[in-house]
Amino acid sequence: KKRKYVLRGIVGLQKQFRGYQSRDYFHSMKDAAVILQSYIRGESVGRNYNVVEKSAIVSSEITKELDAVIHLQSVVRKWLARRRLKKSMQQKKQSQNEKRKSRRKSRRRLSEEKDLLAEQFQVQPWADLADLQSRVEKVEAAMMQKEDENTALQEELQRFEERWLEHETRMKSMEETWQKHMSSMQMSLAAACKILASDKTATQGNDSEDTMSLGTPTKELKSSLNVVSNLSLAFDQRRVVVFDEDVKCHVEAKLEPDAVSIKKQHAEEELSRLKLRFEKWKKEYKARLRGTKARLRLNGHKGRHRNWWCKKSF
Repeated sequence: KKRKYVLRGIVGLQKQFRGYQSRDYFHSMKDAAVILQSYIRGESVGRNYNVVEKSAIVSSEITKELDAVIHLQSVVRKWLARRRLKKSMQQKKQSQNEKRKSRRKSRRRLSEEKDLLAEQFQVQPWADLADLQSRVEKVEAAMMQKEDENTALQEELQRFEERWLEHETRMKSMEETWQKHMSSMQMSLAAACKILASDKTATQGNDSEDTMSLGTPTKELKSSLNVVSNLSLAFDQRRVVVFDEDVKCHVEAKLEPDAVSIKKQHAEEELSRLKLRFEKWKKEYKARLRGTKARLRLNGHKGRHRNWWCKKSF
C-alpha cells in the first residue's frame, strides 16, 4: 500500500512537471509567433509607406510638369492671338488707307473733269453750241424715223405671220383631202385584187381540162393581173412623188418666211399647178381603174359561163 501510494505521488508530480513544461513551451512559442508577426507587419507597412511616398513624389513632379506645360501653352496662345490681332489691325488700316486714297483720287478726277468741262464750255463759242443742238435735233429725227420704220416692219411681220398661218391651214386641208382620196383609191385597189384572187382560185381547178380549148381567158386574166399590179406600182410611185413635192414646198416656205410677201403669187401658182396635176392624175387613175374593173367583170362572166358549160358537159 505504501508503495502504491508512493508510486501514485510520483506519477502526480511527473504530471504536474510535464504540464508546467508544456505550458511554458506554449507561452514561449506564442511570444515568438507574436514577435514574428509584428516584425513582418512592420516590414510590410514600411514597404507600403515607401511606395506611397515615392508615388506621391512622382505625382507631384508630374503635376508640376503639367502645370508648366499648361502655362507655356497659355503663353503661346496669347502670343499668337496678339500677333493675329496686330495683323488684322494692320490689314484694316491698309484697307482704310487704300479706300481713302481711292476716294481722294476719285475726288481729284471729278474735280479735274469738272474743271475741264467748265474750261471747254467757257472756251467754246455759241456757234458750236448751236451746231451741237442742230446735230441733236437731227439725231432725234433719225431716231423717230427708225422707230416708225420698226413699227411698220413689225406690222408687216404680223401680216406675214397671219398669211403664213392661212397657208398652213390650206396645206393641212389639202393634205387631208389628198389622204382621203388616197385611202379611197387604196380600198378600191384592195377590192380589185381580192376579186382577181377569187377568180384565179375558182379557175385553177378547171385549167388542166380547158388548156387546149380555152387559152384566151387565162391570158386575159394574166393581162388584167399585170395591169392591176402596174396600177398599184404607179399609185405608190405617184404617192411618193407627190408627197415629196409637197414636203419640199412646205420646207422651202418655212426656210424663207421673210420672202412670203415677195413670192406670194409664185406660191399660189405652184399650188394651182399642183391641184391641176393632182386632178389630172386622179382622173387618169379613175379611168384606168374603170377599165380594169370592166376587164375583170368580163373575165369573171367568161369564167362563169365556162364553168357552167364544163359542168353541163361533165
